[in-house]
Amino acid sequence: MKILIKFILLVCFLSFFPFSTVKSLPTTNLKSLARKTVLVLFPYQAGLPQHVLAGQAIQDEFDKADDLDLDLYFEYMDINRFPGEAYQQQLWGYYAAKYGDKRIDLVILCNEVILNLWLEFGHEIAPGAPVVFFDIPKEWLAGRPTLENMTGVGSFGENIYSFEERVRLAAQMGLRILRGESASAIPISVDGGNRFVFDHPLLQRYGISPRILSSGSMIKNWEYIPWEPYQMQILILGMGFFLLLLLVAYLIWINRQLRHTRLALILLNENLETQAQGRLSQLSRDSQYLDNRVSEPDRAKESLETNEERYRFLTENIKDVIWVFDLEDKSFSYVSPSVELLLGYTIDEIMAKGFDEVLALFSFSKGREDIEIKLASYLQNPASLHLDPIEEKMIRKDGALVWVETIANCHTNEETGRFQMVGVSREITARKQIEATLRKLSRAVEQSASAIMVTNKEGIIEFVNPAFEHTTGYNQQEVAGQKPSILKSGLTSSETYKNLWETISQGQVWRGELLNRKKNKDLYWEYVVISPVRDTDGQITDYVAVKDDITARKQAEATMKQYTQSLEELKERLHEQAIRDPLTGVFNRRFMMESLEREVERANREMYPLSLVMMDIDHFKSVNDVYGHLAGDQVLKDLARFLEFETRKSDIVCRYGGEEFVVLMPKISAVDARRRAESWRAEFQVFKTAYGDSLISVTISMGIAVKEDPTLTCDGLISRADLALYSAKQAGRNNTVVWQEK
Repeated sequence: MKILIKFILLVCFLSFFPFSTVKSLPTTNLKSLARKTVLVLFPYQAGLPQHVLAGQAIQDEFDKADDLDLDLYFEYMDINRFPGEAYQQQLWGYYAAKYGDKRIDLVILCNEVILNLWLEFGHEIAPGAPVVFFDIPKEWLAGRPTLENMTGVGSFGENIYSFEERVRLAAQMGLRILRGESASAIPISVDGGNRFVFDHPLLQRYGISPRILSSGSMIKNWEYIPWEPYQMQILILGMGFFLLLLLVAYLIWINRQLRHTRLALILLNENLETQAQGRLSQLSRDSQYLDNRVSEPDRAKESLETNEERYRFLTENIKDVIWVFDLEDKSFSYVSPSVELLLGYTIDEIMAKGFDEVLALFSFSKGREDIEIKLASYLQNPASLHLDPIEEKMIRKDGALVWVETIANCHTNEETGRFQMVGVSREITARKQIEATLRKLSRAVEQSASAIMVTNKEGIIEFVNPAFEHTTGYNQQEVAGQKPSILKSGLTSSETYKNLWETISQGQVWRGELLNRKKNKDLYWEYVVISPVRDTDGQITDYVAVKDDITARKQAEATMKQYTQSLEELKERLHEQAIRDPLTGVFNRRFMMESLEREVERANREMYPLSLVMMDIDHFKSVNDVYGHLAGDQVLKDLARFLEFETRKSDIVCRYGGEEFVVLMPKISAVDARRRAESWRAEFQVFKTAYGDSLISVTISMGIAVKEDPTLTCDGLISRADLALYSAKQAGRNNTVVWQEK
């Protein structure tokens, strides 16, 4: 009960104190509260390709930051044209006056010269602002161990690493700082381990092969290769070389096969000749033996039967035709059965033929009269007569021609006393065909327009054709037994030769270009295709190299490359001359009109405002009258340079005509355009042009027109800006007027 009473009293007590309620804060636009100002300092003049690339990279990275609202200012210090200390002090004073009323949240600068100047003068412009730098040599950074409130990207790899990637990395560091990170907490990047993007011209400049780059690397700006349009011709030429190489390899293989076959045929021929001579001698000895054993009838009969069986077996089974011809009767006394296989005639048909009929079977090209004369001389003066081997075509019974080699001897039969011719005939058609093929292949290699060289497995030269002798000046005798290194010039890399030998040693075909030296010490380029030659077991026995002199082609390619480069440079110069005002260096009226049309279309498509500022130098005629036209030209140049300094990279500054200038500013509203134009007018009012001993001060009047209506044309926008400029001059000059609908 007491506990219940205490609980009720506690509830009543607390009821006198109302509980606080949680209210959600109204949502505010954080992006508008976080508007940041970024100042980018470049060391050289505007329009320099390196600055254009860097500015575009920074602009692209900052455009991706949707969570930040940024004002981005680019300043070009032109320290090469104005390196003096007085100019620097005046320039930094000008920057201090220009940005003194702005809060600079981040400074991005390029190279160590600007960084040194910033360390000296930066506190006057943006005291305490964090700094991000890029392209600072790591040696310079090593001499500065502490850089407070600074970070950035050093240059490393001797500019091989893409300049654009270094700029983008610096811009990303700046975004991290703008989002709240401390500059001192972000380490300076001087490590070359991130080299994944490379410029191809710089790789060529430093002699670095793309093949040695790490996996995943990317190469930009591949330069145009003049011979790309001729790739098909080069491919056809390469295929021709490859087919010729195959032909040479096939010829060498056929040559080896024919060499082996010919050797086998020679050995078989010698063996058959030896056998035939041996059989003939044995027949003679047996005949004499039988003559001496006439008194022994039984033994003579037995020996005669044995010898007859032996000779019959020999003559009836050998492929060669053995024959005996009686020179007195001019008829065959014996022909072996293989004559039917050779000529298609039976033994009886051949035996029935006379001497003239047998000779008629030969397709004599020459020598028949010589045979007849020798036979007639032998009959008149009997003695052993040996006829030279005869190789001629014979006509078979079916009309076909076969090559036949005939070996014969003339002697007197001691038993009958009659003159006889004993001979052996064999078919050599296959051998003749192989010899003809060899002659054709040999002529093909000898008459080839390409230089051909054959070496053994160890690289010793065995054969070169006449084209090789014509190209190099070395003949067959001079290079036989030498190595191909006799042609080395010392200007082809050892890696090329290493790759060559590794390729052909593995049985593969190598193709490449070599810079060699002739016998007369002249250098020449040759395109080489080297192929290994294998034997029947698949082992490499030789190498065949087919070479073509491409010196003229290489010279033409070098000349074409030089002409192409000159044309590109001339084209770039002509393009610049076509779009630039020759006096001030800013864009001319023609380029402005072309750009205005593009920007109007883009503004209509993306629905953003486009501002056009038209300005005119007040009382410019008085400047020309008082100081001269050269002084007036200098005023125009200074105004043009002033506008380039003060405008963004995306703005277009041009000389519209005379003393009139136009600045086209995409994505700029009327309020911002007027604010910027007023700052230009106020700053240029205090600017003085130095000419001789005089300091010239002038003022400018400006008219502004803004395109927010999609129906407004280019001419309409210019007309409105011109009317606004006229109103500014009517209001007393040195004034800025924005066109308004009346």
